[in-house]
Amino acid sequence: MAAREVFATEGFAGATLDAIAGRLGIRKPSLLHHFPSKDALYAEAVATLLEELATVFATALAPGPFAERLDALSEALTRYLAAHPEAAALLLRELGGPRVGPPGAEAAVNLLRASSAFLQSAMDTGEIPRRDPAQISMSVVGVHLVWFAVPTVTSLVAGANPYDPASVERRVAAVTAQVRAICGVPSPAMQPRSQPC
Repeated sequence: MAAREVFATEGFAGATLDAIAGRLGIRKPSLLHHFPSKDALYAEAVATLLEELATVFATALAPGPFAERLDALSEALTRYLAAHPEAAALLLRELGGPRVGPPGAEAAVNLLRASSAFLQSAMDTGEIPRRDPAQISMSVVGVHLVWFAVPTVTSLVAGANPYDPASVERRVAAVTAQVRAICGVPSPAMQPRSQPC
């Protein structure tokens, strides 16, 4: 976790093994005993983060109606990012920076492909309108990540710390509604009510 925090705040180039070791309360030689290089430590940090996200994704997508599964995924990802302040910034750096490559890029692409397949299955059953699932997936990634990746800006715009419990609850509700809109799923208040007999 300490390595993820340093890489998230400083980027790969700015992060030093001394800073990471200091955050862990150990010396650099001890860190190098476990990881032969900064590249190896970075790869492990990104791989661990993506494994955690894959678990969140898989756990949230239990069988059930598409709208419920979509809401569960939106909530689970938002809560994960709120509980791991370094995650969104590190993901944006990994996906948008010059270091994108195996294993991080491959794992990230696999998650995005799984997201696209999830959306495509709902299109195939007529639960959501037919659109480009890759476009939708990338838009949904932005909705989830940017809020937590730039917490200082978010605090200034929203007027509250994005990690405060009340802010997290508001964000869960907002993300759920926004993702539904992006995917073409009516909000619960807009869904047709059954007529009495």
